[in-house]
Amino acid sequence: MNFYTFSISHRNATINIREKFYLSDQETSEFLLQLNDTINIQEAIVLSTCNRMEVYYLSESNQTDLILKLLCAFKCELPSKKYYKYIDSYEHEAGIKHLLEVGMGLDSFILGDLQIYGQLKNAYNIATEVGMCKSYLHRLMHTLFNVHKKVFNETEFLKGATSCAYNAAKLLKDTYLPHETTLIIGIGDMGKNVAGYLSRLNVKNVFLTNRTMSKAIQMCNETGFQLLHYDQLNAHLSSFDHIISCVDGNSRTFGVGDFDGAYPKTLIDLGTPRSINSQLLKYGCQVLNIDDLSKYKEQTLATRKSEIEKVNTLIQEGIHQFALWKKEQNMVPTVRFLKQQLQELRELSLANFKKEMNPEEIAAAEKVSNQLINKIISLPAVQLRKACQRGDSADLSEALTALFTLDKEEILS
Repeated sequence: MNFYTFSISHRNATINIREKFYLSDQETSEFLLQLNDTINIQEAIVLSTCNRMEVYYLSESNQTDLILKLLCAFKCELPSKKYYKYIDSYEHEAGIKHLLEVGMGLDSFILGDLQIYGQLKNAYNIATEVGMCKSYLHRLMHTLFNVHKKVFNETEFLKGATSCAYNAAKLLKDTYLPHETTLIIGIGDMGKNVAGYLSRLNVKNVFLTNRTMSKAIQMCNETGFQLLHYDQLNAHLSSFDHIISCVDGNSRTFGVGDFDGAYPKTLIDLGTPRSINSQLLKYGCQVLNIDDLSKYKEQTLATRKSEIEKVNTLIQEGIHQFALWKKEQNMVPTVRFLKQQLQELRELSLANFKKEMNPEEIAAAEKVSNQLINKIISLPAVQLRKACQRGDSADLSEALTALFTLDKEEILS
């Protein structure tokens, strides 16, 4: 089995393409199970965000074509050939490197995006819940977590904030007037982040609304912002100067007819799929989406760019450690074989004496001999691990296997 990555991202696809393939958490779970049922992929993680839809998986061969066909069928029978040009595919170590780069924010739409790490952890949890993560992906994801911890502690790369949520808040802070009002629609992860940034930036006259009002109430309590009941949203939309939509376009969209001829100055669309109709541009509104916000540069980016080399070094260290783990896993059958051979020798030896022993003596002999086997097997296990680090484990493995394949009766005679 080898590691592969299927990717549709901001590198090759604009937002109108990416949003066609966006998967909710529930859809992600269902798609993972279809990967298993339809393509027989046993281990996979599916990451779906506003900027990328990626599948990290183990397979005997590259399954890009089949994954695209399945994805297109899953998302409203889209014709797969039309979208092939938007796909990147990575194999083996290149796939591992890509995953780690994504997790560190090196491959993000905005360099060093802080949200992607949490999104990857969520994708990992979903895959684990449906049984699509086993030893390989568990180890790989924990390698990613360890590298991320080092990047955070040993570099300045993840310091500061340049996420879409932060850029939206900073843009509003720099353009709004003290008497103007702002409405955030949707208090999911994105909405919470935007509200948090607006609060820290000391933006006033902010209102929050959400279909589940308890979330909006809790966020109002945390930020001191005001509450707009969701059932009053339509009646009050036209009264706000700035609106930030953090809902996806599948659940709600906002267009010209929603504003009764009175339009806000700024409409920021952070939904995936988009939830604000771009036709509002014709009515004097500034309409911005996720792609537009990437143009809002921050000084933080300069610092992050200067730290890229350090991050790449830590990623390479992570790749090396994961490669060592894979080599050690290849030694597991050898260690298991050695232990089996030693156990058989132990049982043959004890069989000659058990007839002369009482039950207590047999139990004691079993316990002591098992402890001895475990101590003996630890020695070649340690040496195999060291050989993996030196890169010459194959010869030692073959020698140990050959040594213990000797006829056990000959050894005992």
